[in-house]
Amino acid sequence: MFGLSSFSSQPFCTIELNRPTMDKHDGGYKKSKLEKKLAEARLKLIEAKKEQRLARRQAITDLVSPTPKKVLNKIIAATKEIKEIEQEQHEYVNTFYIEQELARITAHYEIMRIMHIQAQDEEDAILALFLGE
Repeated sequence: MFGLSSFSSQPFCTIELNRPTMDKHDGGYKKSKLEKKLAEARLKLIEAKKEQRLARRQAITDLVSPTPKKVLNKIIAATKEIKEIEQEQHEYVNTFYIEQELARITAHYEIMRIMHIQAQDEEDAILALFLGE
């Protein structure tokens, strides 16, 4: 009934199943290529998750204690922004003063022109009196 080979010396041994070998002629090559691509994609996923963890850790570290380089970059950026705003303000003030001076000069020119016309009219009136016109 039972032979000597019926019982194993190890009670819970695993049975190895023979997997059929891939036949390279009917798409086995394509399947191995796909498996290779799948393995590469999984490696990329693992790397991406690792980078994400590191970036998150670095972001938390930067919030808690920012590195001097990043703080320095922020200071430089803020200083540049302040200088640009001061330059714009300076140009605005200069423009205001130039426009004010132009208005003063224009008003002075108009006054001088009117005075010249008045003086010319007075000369013409005096000449007309002398000549009897």
